[in-house]
Amino acid sequence: MNAKKKKYGFLCLMAGVLLALSSCRHKDLCYEETTTSQIEVVFDWCKAPTAKVASMRIFLYPSGGGSVITYEFANMQGGFVRLPEGDYRAICINSDTEAMHYKDIHTFEDFQVFTSMGTLDGVVLSALQTEDKGLAYSVRTSPDKCYSDNLKKVQIRAATGSQKIVFFPEMTYCRYQIKLINVANFQYISPGRVIGGISGLSEVFYVGRQKMDSDSAIIPFSMKKEDDNTLIASFFTLGQTRFDDEHHVAIRVVLRDGSEVCYVYDVTRQIHDAPDPHDVFILLDGMQLPATLDFEKEERNDGGFSPSLDEWEDVSVDLDM
Repeated sequence: MNAKKKKYGFLCLMAGVLLALSSCRHKDLCYEETTTSQIEVVFDWCKAPTAKVASMRIFLYPSGGGSVITYEFANMQGGFVRLPEGDYRAICINSDTEAMHYKDIHTFEDFQVFTSMGTLDGVVLSALQTEDKGLAYSVRTSPDKCYSDNLKKVQIRAATGSQKIVFFPEMTYCRYQIKLINVANFQYISPGRVIGGISGLSEVFYVGRQKMDSDSAIIPFSMKKEDDNTLIASFFTLGQTRFDDEHHVAIRVVLRDGSEVCYVYDVTRQIHDAPDPHDVFILLDGMQLPATLDFEKEERNDGGFSPSLDEWEDVSVDLDM
C-alpha cells in the first residue's frame, strides 16, 4: 500500500511539473509579437538629376521613442526593407563620402554632417580674422558631394498592400567658384604658389532641420592659372551660416623672388546675392602685383640666387560690382 501511495504521489508530482512547464511555455506565447511589413524605399533624384552616388543610407526615428533604425542600400535607387508598424521621422544621405563625418545620429533634430579640421597658411588666416572684426574662425576642409533629405512623418501600417517611402535627395554641399581677372605682373608669380581662404561659411549642416550651423569657418582653397592674367579656384563648402555674416576672400601670392603679398576682398554682397546658394560664382577684378627680379635670368647670370622672404603685405581691395 505504501509503495502504491509513493508511486501515486510521484506521478502526481510529475504531472504538476509538466503542467507548470506547459503553463510557462504558453505564457511566453501570450506576448504579442511586433508586426512588421515589407516597405519599398525609393530615392527620387528629380532635385539632383546629375547626382551619381554608389550607396545610400536611411535613418528612421520612431515617434514614440526607441532606437534609431538604419538600412544601407548599395545603389542610388532604393530597395525593400521590413519595418515595425508605427509612425516615424526619417533621414536619408549618401554613404559613399570620404570627407564627411556624422554626429548625434540618434536624434532626428541633432543629426549633423561636418568635415575635419583643416590647415591654412598663417598669413591668410591672420588676414581674414583681422578683416572680419577679429573673429576667431576655425578652419575646415571642403566636403564631398553630399545629398540628403528628411521626412517629418512616415506612417507604416500592417497591410497586405504595397507601402512605399519616397525620399527626394538634394545637394547638401555648395559649389563655390572664384575667378580673379586683370592680374598685373602675372609673370612674376611663382608657379603653383597661390593659395587662399574664404570666411563666414558653415562648420556643420543639420540634416533633420535642413539648416546650417551658426558657427562660422574658413574654407581653404588653391588657385591655378586660366590665362595670362586670370586665376581661378573651384571647391565645395556647406554654405553660408546666415545672411548677416560678412564674407572675405584672402589670397596669398608667392613671387618668383621669394617675396609674398596677401590681398583681401570683401565678397559679402556677391555671396548673399547669388541666384543659387548651392552654386556661387565670385568675380574678383584686379590684383596689382609688384614687379620683381626675373628669378630665372638672375640664376643664369649669377650662377645662383638665394632669395630671402620679405615681410608680407596685406592689401584690401574694394570691389565695384
